Amino acid sequence: MIRDSRIANDLTAAWPSLPYIGLGVWLAWAYLAYSGSMWLSDVETNGENLAGFYIVSTVSFALVMLVAPLKEAVVERMLGSDACMLGAGIAASLGCIMVVLAGPYYLAASALFYPGVCLTGASTALVGLQCARLYAGLAPRKAILYAAFSHIVLACLYFIATGSPQWQPIEGGPSLVGIIALVGLPVAASALVCLPARSDARTARATACKKAVPPVFWKMVLAVFVFALVENSVRANVVYEMSLDVTQDSNSVIMLVRIAMAAAFAFLATVDRNIDFGRIYSFVMVAAVAFVAFVPVFGPLNVGWSMSVTAVSVVFEFVIWCILAFVAFQKRVSFVLVFGFGYGSFMLGSALGWLESIYVIPLIANPSWQLATYLVLALAVLACVFVLFSERDFDKLFMPESDEESLSSLFGINPFHAADAKKGSFGATVDLACEQFGLSPRERDVLRYLAMGYSADAVAERLGVSWNTARTHSRNIYAKMGVHSRQELIEAMDAMKCRANRGLATGKDR
Repeated sequence: MIRDSRIANDLTAAWPSLPYIGLGVWLAWAYLAYSGSMWLSDVETNGENLAGFYIVSTVSFALVMLVAPLKEAVVERMLGSDACMLGAGIAASLGCIMVVLAGPYYLAASALFYPGVCLTGASTALVGLQCARLYAGLAPRKAILYAAFSHIVLACLYFIATGSPQWQPIEGGPSLVGIIALVGLPVAASALVCLPARSDARTARATACKKAVPPVFWKMVLAVFVFALVENSVRANVVYEMSLDVTQDSNSVIMLVRIAMAAAFAFLATVDRNIDFGRIYSFVMVAAVAFVAFVPVFGPLNVGWSMSVTAVSVVFEFVIWCILAFVAFQKRVSFVLVFGFGYGSFMLGSALGWLESIYVIPLIANPSWQLATYLVLALAVLACVFVLFSERDFDKLFMPESDEESLSSLFGINPFHAADAKKGSFGATVDLACEQFGLSPRERDVLRYLAMGYSADAVAERLGVSWNTARTHSRNIYAKMGVHSRQELIEAMDAMKCRANRGLATGKDR
């Protein structure tokens, strides 16, 4: 329906990143809904109802994400249907309408409020999976760039919705702009992710094959769950106890942090060919350890310290989304499996963290016991970064197998199509040789370095593979191209380059 329409194809041809902005629109809805500014009434004095919305919606979202890999074929058929995706967006909007109609007295209208909240979580999970499908087909630097752009869109939509005139259709109720944003954004997000994403052959090849994830992936999933649990255990009680004005002010500051973070990652994606996400992951986890450990010093209800923890969580969420996209792209694993368990565990940990922060930790009246509790939480994160899923495990996760490309070589893919169109004659010759002799993606990388005169040892070091692997690929290339040495290969590539240039010159003369 949408994917096949001429207007949609013309639109994405002119604006290739448009479908990927659906991530920013979906997250904008989530942060507006979970901030409460779009649906809470003036009678609210704290974050009790806001916490109820967040916990119920997040649990339903997480359950759909975690169940999706068990019904992968069904989920992929649903995601492939424009009608189903638009239906998910409409269902989420219907849930938002039910929340708004419940009014300020949620105990009396709980039969309308909680089913509506569940509907928002379950429906937006499908939108999230569709976003995952799009990002799993992107090379790493482009995934970072589009994700950063989406987070900037998120912040802009947040400030537009919260900064617009707060005219209330019903005195004391939510604003008209808030209702429109809350109800309209899920449909807008579902429509955007249904647009035809323009991908090249490399992207299509990367998502065509589906196989099991490396065992170390499950260690990362557990580490993500623990981090989300601990981080939300620290900050949720502040939202629950403080006035909504304090919560709104804190959210605005966090959005400014989000813009700065997105700008930094976008800059890195355009200028740096090898961003060390393993190091970034470790840094974020260590920062979380420090902030959690010092909570008893500043107080569990210290707003400034809670904002610091939230800022760390914002960076972590961005990094994890990108890492999951890298795994699906490099390993050619089903995005439903990778994001279903990976992002689903993050959301489940977040919901359980809120429950722990609101209903468990406050029961510990003794300050010394509270100190011990936060130290245990900090040690849990510390164990994740140094024992459960360390930088060494990160390297194992992206260790290339068979004809997979290393993460460093994938970072070498230019995120701009225009730059690819203007690639040098050497790159064009390598592509021509791959097409003519049927070389695999891994063999293409090896050929590139062999044609530059690198030895097998140097090729292995550059690509991050073993000497035996580089040697095997070199022999396969020699056999396919009919050469017997590196020098013959270089001469063959030079001859191919000359023929290509002569053909290009002849074409211009005509």
